[in-house]
Amino acid sequence: NTGAPIPDIIVSVGGQLSFTDANGLFAFNGLQAGTHNALFYAINGAYRSFQQGATIVDGKTTPAEVRLSPNEPVEVTFLVTPPNDAIGAPIYIAGNFAQFGNTFTDLTGSMSIESNRIPQLSLQNDGKLSKTVTLYSGTDFRFKFTLGDGYWNAELNPDNDVVTRQL
Repeated sequence: NTGAPIPDIIVSVGGQLSFTDANGLFAFNGLQAGTHNALFYAINGAYRSFQQGATIVDGKTTPAEVRLSPNEPVEVTFLVTPPNDAIGAPIYIAGNFAQFGNTFTDLTGSMSIESNRIPQLSLQNDGKLSKTVTLYSGTDFRFKFTLGDGYWNAELNPDNDVVTRQL
């Protein structure tokens, strides 16, 4: 809303992805002529996603000035009672935002979680684990509790399927 540049916004047009740079700029080359949907997405949830049509003409530049609206930050505390077979083990929250390990890379058939960015829950005096994080209003947060990288040693349901939670 201020007109200031926003770095690290994912821009998707015509099946291609790019990030905005430190000056809020992005560029695509080789897009096919026609009308494409342009999507702008904040990797940490701090801004509302935005989309609009973009008409691409061969040999021409299609300028786009986009203003993103900020989402309100909200402090959320996760409180977890560890299962008996995980007492004493570190438990992490892996999720679909950058601050929860998502690297937003396209790895066909593989994972895109950077485990050193996944927050660890802290042990409380009562034996429970907790972590307070900043999320943003209006976002769709999908996460799982894990003993490792978000895939291996993740929480399982009785059918041995990985439990993915949504907030």
